[in-house]
Amino acid sequence: MNVQEVCTNAGVLSVISIVLGVLKFIFIAAPILAIVMISIDFFKNVVDGKEDAVKKNLGIAIKRMLWCVAVFLVPFITSTLVSLLGNLGVNYAMCIENSKHFTDFIVEDKD
Repeated sequence: MNVQEVCTNAGVLSVISIVLGVLKFIFIAAPILAIVMISIDFFKNVVDGKEDAVKKNLGIAIKRMLWCVAVFLVPFITSTLVSLLGNLGVNYAMCIENSKHFTDFIVEDKD
């Protein structure tokens, strides 16, 4: 397969489409999950009333927030690396756009 043909191959485009769907789910679920988990931790602290547990859970909450920020930075870092590598002959933006309509690239076999 030629590098130029990658963005018109239905198999590759379907994989890109699935990956984009998973990323979209993660971008929605990660902040919600972090907020729920942090809320549960702080609720436990209020109920227990232990001062040392509050400090411990504050550190855990900060780490969870940093992980959420890291999740959102992954696409930026990836696109920056791809643009730095550049000139590989593949327009990744075109691949992403084509993956939204990958069924248009499926060719039926004619017997």
